[in-house]
Amino acid sequence: RELEDLVGVKKREIALEKQVLNSTQPIAHLPDDILLLVFSYHIKDTPLGSRSPLLGVILTHICSYWRHLAIRSPTLWNEVNLNWPAWAKILATRSLSAPLTVSSGVDSCHTRARPGLIKCLLRRCYSRIISLYLQSDGDESLDLSRALKSPVHFPSLHELTFLCDGDYVRFPS
Repeated sequence: RELEDLVGVKKREIALEKQVLNSTQPIAHLPDDILLLVFSYHIKDTPLGSRSPLLGVILTHICSYWRHLAIRSPTLWNEVNLNWPAWAKILATRSLSAPLTVSSGVDSCHTRARPGLIKCLLRRCYSRIISLYLQSDGDESLDLSRALKSPVHFPSLHELTFLCDGDYVRFPS
């Protein structure tokens, strides 16, 4: 037990030394709004359909200050890709009350989980969704249409795109 306590103390000392060292770096003197702008470019410069939620997570692993700043910034998490079901709910939660862009495509190995996830997300966040992009192959289009048949009003929705078997419908067109 004594050895474990000593290891814990040493780990805390190392973490404190890293924080002191990090604070001497030029980037540590950027104002939060500029740093958040850099974070946003890092995440949002990737096309939405191929964007991994890990882009934001990477930022949270640089240092404790970046983690704190990124996690409390809802607009870094407001683009939810349903191809990453494990992350979709986390992103929707971290986005707090920020408007959401929600996308889903057929290139995921989790396609069977998506209709239920779509329905759940629509129920929880329908009032915040400003853009909804759903892509389906013929096999799952019926499941997706069932998920969307729930009577839901989207008061903030500005853009809806549905792509199925190469054909798409986009509103506004």
